[in-house]
Amino acid sequence: LWAPDAFRKLFKLNTKAVGLIIQELDFWIPFVMMCLSFFSASASFGHEAAVVQFFIEFILSFTINVLLADADLSKRKIESKGSGAFKYISMLLGATTFTVLLTFDHFPRSENRKYYFHLIYNQGEVEVVSMVARFMSTPLLFITKFIVKSL
Repeated sequence: LWAPDAFRKLFKLNTKAVGLIIQELDFWIPFVMMCLSFFSASASFGHEAAVVQFFIEFILSFTINVLLADADLSKRKIESKGSGAFKYISMLLGATTFTVLLTFDHFPRSENRKYYFHLIYNQGEVEVVSMVARFMSTPLLFITKFIVKSL
């Protein structure tokens, strides 16, 4: 149900404001970190189709409802006195819960896979769960910033 609502909101946004937001690092840093985090999380589930679809839906919802929220210049939005803090808090709680459950291995089908790399003269290994926690910290901080901003 997220996709139709997210696309409806996307098509109602002011295109000039969306263009200005996309030029800022406040858009690209959390967007790229969220994509990297969910790619790593998807790897821990073996890139199953249902998991990938869930992550794509969450990234879409996060991008439109949080990162592009300032582009909503409709009269109703401008004149409303209510804040969007509930929406941001629920997204923060959902993303934090998912990150904590994955980090402490409470998903039955997930496993902490290791990827090995060789870069010039260095070798290393990376665990996907640690990458999820590291990459997800940035979007969580940005959601917290939007909560403070909306109060």
